[in-house]
Amino acid sequence: AELTRRLDLSGGTGEGLAVCSVDVDDFKAINDTAGHATGDALLVALSARLSKSVRDGDLVTRIGADEFALVLTNVGEPAEVDDALMVIRAALAAPFEIDGATQPASASLGSAIAPRDGATAEALLTSADIALNKAKALGRGHHVAFEPAFREAVQTRVRTSADVVTAIEKGE
Repeated sequence: AELTRRLDLSGGTGEGLAVCSVDVDDFKAINDTAGHATGDALLVALSARLSKSVRDGDLVTRIGADEFALVLTNVGEPAEVDDALMVIRAALAAPFEIDGATQPASASLGSAIAPRDGATAEALLTSADIALNKAKALGRGHHVAFEPAFREAVQTRVRTSADVVTAIEKGE
């Protein structure tokens, strides 16, 4: 809702806005080995670090179990998004102190810039998620900026999967 509001305020173009999806790497393993209480405390600590490392006017929101979305404002060029995310990645790189113990963690990031990568909140979030999946495929702690070829690859994979299912059903 807030992303849609900010897009509307920009005259509907989203000019100057970027969205970043942030996902804690191997969060299930953290929960499984350190316990859910530690995992929950880690999410609270990570949220605090994200909030402290964004600029005035930027937005941090938790959108899933271990996933956050950032709305970055006043960014016009990919380099400005990269600069903002470099600060965030550095903040997340340091280990977390949870209940007197050191808990290492990392997060992967995928970003999308309006209106180039999407003109609606849904399109921007989808583009950022597609980029996040590319980042996670590279390993822990990476950032990938969305590229249109990523969407085309996902669409091709979905079409191919559907074609395989149809071919199996037809005995082809």
